[in-house]
Amino acid sequence: MSLISRVGRLSCRRLQNISRLLNPTKSKGPSEFGFPALYSTVNDNSSIPSSSEPVSQEQTQDPSILKPVSDNFASSQVNPAAQNQKHSSYNPNSSFLPLTIKDVLKTAALDSSVSLKGWVKFIRKQKNMTFVSISDGSTTESVQLLFDSFNKHLIAPQVSRGASVSVSGKLQKNYRDSTKFDVYPSSFDLIDDCPPDYPFQKKAMDPSYIRNFTHLRPKLDNFKSVLRVRNQASMEIHKFYQDNDFFQIHTPIITSNDCEGGSSTFSISAEMSGDQDAPYFSKNVSLSVSGQLHLEAACLGLSKVYNFNPAFRAESSMTHRHLCEFWMVEAEVCFVDSIHLLMDLIEHSIRQPITQVLNKCPEDIYNLEKASESPFSPSTWSLADYTKSQPFARVSYTDAISILEQHHNKTGSFKYKPSWGLSLQKEHELFLADNYFQSPVFVYDYPAKIKSFYMKSNKDSKDTVACVDLIVPGIAELVGGSVREDDYNTLSEKVEQLYATSCMPESKTPGKLATGSDKYWYLDTRKYGSAPHSGYGMGFERFLQILMLKKNIRDVTMFPRYYGYCDS
Repeated sequence: MSLISRVGRLSCRRLQNISRLLNPTKSKGPSEFGFPALYSTVNDNSSIPSSSEPVSQEQTQDPSILKPVSDNFASSQVNPAAQNQKHSSYNPNSSFLPLTIKDVLKTAALDSSVSLKGWVKFIRKQKNMTFVSISDGSTTESVQLLFDSFNKHLIAPQVSRGASVSVSGKLQKNYRDSTKFDVYPSSFDLIDDCPPDYPFQKKAMDPSYIRNFTHLRPKLDNFKSVLRVRNQASMEIHKFYQDNDFFQIHTPIITSNDCEGGSSTFSISAEMSGDQDAPYFSKNVSLSVSGQLHLEAACLGLSKVYNFNPAFRAESSMTHRHLCEFWMVEAEVCFVDSIHLLMDLIEHSIRQPITQVLNKCPEDIYNLEKASESPFSPSTWSLADYTKSQPFARVSYTDAISILEQHHNKTGSFKYKPSWGLSLQKEHELFLADNYFQSPVFVYDYPAKIKSFYMKSNKDSKDTVACVDLIVPGIAELVGGSVREDDYNTLSEKVEQLYATSCMPESKTPGKLATGSDKYWYLDTRKYGSAPHSGYGMGFERFLQILMLKKNIRDVTMFPRYYGYCDS
């Protein structure tokens, strides 16, 4: 190639680049930078606003403005011989999954033909009619199949409660209740029968009996409601934080730090081939009890962050309030150094998801309420009260101890005598929430010696720290949080003292860093551009106990893990 040709090509490229700069509408798309574009602008320029016109929200959300071009990119990468093969195009408006009962009841017209799959809830036979109720878990509703003298032959004689079936037929109004629907089957197929030793027969069953079959509980109506409410609650919690511009952070499950320090951890070891004496990691590690310390690191760059992670605590407690594997919702927010502002945030983060779940899952909540062993006293506080404007009560730890001491001196009813400087026991917390305040109550400003090293000391009293616990009726502690220590020198002194103490045999110091090197990364978050920040954590399963009115925490998770039990 001649020098003139090369110069000519180079000039053309420069002119193209200058043209792109002068004409923004022809700026580079993603594919021009070396990676494929998932979307390109439609050729119809009339649907695209000019650079001088404001873009409305409706325009930015209008799917007609964008069109997929991934097929074009893919076609340029495949073998030309394969391009002649026919394939169906993706239609985002068509459902490629089987219709559920929820879909049918929402969209199907009367007298229309429908096809359903599900499980038999019950069979009731009469002389000339047979009624079969089926459900598929998509909704609290079930569909009743009516077999009369014309289609009674369709029912297989071995169909029993719990069997999976497929049915097609006409959708009709229920002949007794116009709000419900029946299907008159034209075909009925048994997918798989359920043998006679099925443990859940149509009779009242004690929750302790049902817990023996955790793997089968999703077949029960009540537990279906548990799982649907759990799903909705998870979505609403995420929505609360996303709507308030928090970023979700996936904090580590494996860690060398014990953020809480008050409970035992699950140590991790690896069986490796070869040198069995060499540890997988360079230090002892465990399953995380909290993602707080790592979340603080993210907070000091993103301002508002949260996580929704599993947590593990090797507790030997067998109470109805404890699991050794559970889910935690934790949040950290920068430039908040007031414990009262933190309490405001916590209260909103509890109220809004509860309100939304009650609005979106009324039938499930009703079913759970009917079968509840409610831990709440209806005369003091109910689930609906969380949706009202009555604020949660607030009391300092010092005043709370005074209230408890007065009550104990009069009645002697506490097993553990309350005293300043000691942790509140469950009986103390429930007295405050159930009896004295008769509402959720924030207890704040605890003694520093019974709290963790990362909590900031109060300016007016170095003996207390700016921390808070939310106590709720029937449950006791639901949320714990604090203003974090943000001063590098102060935190360094606390960590040095903590490390010296944690090296002692059988140390149970509140919050610890496992080795000397572990302290440096956490201190670095205060060394390089520290800022005041606060945060808190909430046990998701305890939150669900409130929503579902469940007395036992093992009934709000599908496969509970607790001391001595990990069978499925």
